[in-house]
Amino acid sequence: MKRHLISMAIAACVAITAHAHSLTGKWTGMLNLGAKQLTLVLRIADENTAWLDSPDQMALDIACDSVCLAADKAYVQVRRIGASLDLKFNAEKNTLQGTFRQGLGQLPITFEFTDSSPYLSRPQTPKPPFPYEEREVTFTSQGATLAGTLTLPKGKKKLSAVVLVTGSGTQNRDEEIMGHKPFAVIADYLTRQGIAVLRYDDRGAGKSSAGSADNTTVDFADDALAAVRYLQTVPEINKKKIGVIGHSEGGMIAVMLAAQHRSDIAFIVSISGPVIKGSATLLAQSEDVAKATGATFGDAEKQKMARVYASIDSIDDTDALRNNLRQILYEGATPAQKIGINNQLAAMTSPWYIHFVRYNPAADLQQVRCPVFALYGKHDVQVSADLNSQALEQYYRGKKLQLKVYPQHNHLMQQCSAPGLEYGKIEQTIDPAVLSDIAEWIAKR
Repeated sequence: MKRHLISMAIAACVAITAHAHSLTGKWTGMLNLGAKQLTLVLRIADENTAWLDSPDQMALDIACDSVCLAADKAYVQVRRIGASLDLKFNAEKNTLQGTFRQGLGQLPITFEFTDSSPYLSRPQTPKPPFPYEEREVTFTSQGATLAGTLTLPKGKKKLSAVVLVTGSGTQNRDEEIMGHKPFAVIADYLTRQGIAVLRYDDRGAGKSSAGSADNTTVDFADDALAAVRYLQTVPEINKKKIGVIGHSEGGMIAVMLAAQHRSDIAFIVSISGPVIKGSATLLAQSEDVAKATGATFGDAEKQKMARVYASIDSIDDTDALRNNLRQILYEGATPAQKIGINNQLAAMTSPWYIHFVRYNPAADLQQVRCPVFALYGKHDVQVSADLNSQALEQYYRGKKLQLKVYPQHNHLMQQCSAPGLEYGKIEQTIDPAVLSDIAEWIAKR
């Protein structure tokens, strides 16, 4: 989803220096919050590169600002949420042990060394030389400059073309996550099949202009439309054969564009795209993630979150909403949990989150007239294949819809054995059969 949904989607500063080579790899720790535990993962690639993940909250692949080390001690500062980690390296046990601090609260934590490399190999990542042309391009949207890569089959004209629209979080043009580059893989495959592809850095990522805290899905849809209209100016491209491929929230954006700008969009491909109301998506997501990770999410939790979403639907004043949500979420919470709740409230009262909770794609779906290919993975715990495929069949019945649910695939369309968020442990970036299905479907259009 485009903005990380919980405050643990962190931009961090990890301070770890000399002997950094001994810390290279993946470290996993658990925060004991009383009624539940929260997993934190620190991944160190080299002396200058590290990431912090909170997989239970779907906050993954958060780039750290710096990496340094002083003797056998490590310090991790999490600026956005006012938190820090004071850690000491134990060479005998191969652990980083210390204290997690946030506000006035503090909790002990021990990170255990779990993998010698922060990533597995990524064999599908394209490597040059390429048998097609690559162009670095820029275009504007709402005054922002967006930078991207346009790949074009050589020596051809009147090409079909697609714009790739990322899922949640501020992502680069490759939609990079845990070493995977799904959009680079898709662009490479489709361009080799004779289809031009434009992928671009989100606002605030790569070479694009910074975004705003007030940006919502509507703004990101405007960015995608600007990308489509840029393609309309490229001489090699057929203006009447430009489509949108969106992943996750990008799939929702594809539906918005197809409904509201029919003359610009020839077709859409929605990969794991939510087409039910935002609150229903988040509720199902919480339940499915809890089930996959062994956490508890029973009737009491469902009722509490339903009250949260009802408040977001009905209260327009941000301060009043924040106070109301605090009252609801504090019920039965431990002091440690209340610390986390206070930091979650900023994310839950952001313009993006409020819009996402309130938005129901049903009306837009009924206005779509172009061909639609919707793909879901049965093992997806972020966007329910069952709920969304049922909604598509209801609202798009009798129209140009191809719907396919892949039985052993997750949110990234990786083949996997069970539902979960273990994207980084899987070598496959995207199932080649999915790539083939998309290319064949577009070719028929």
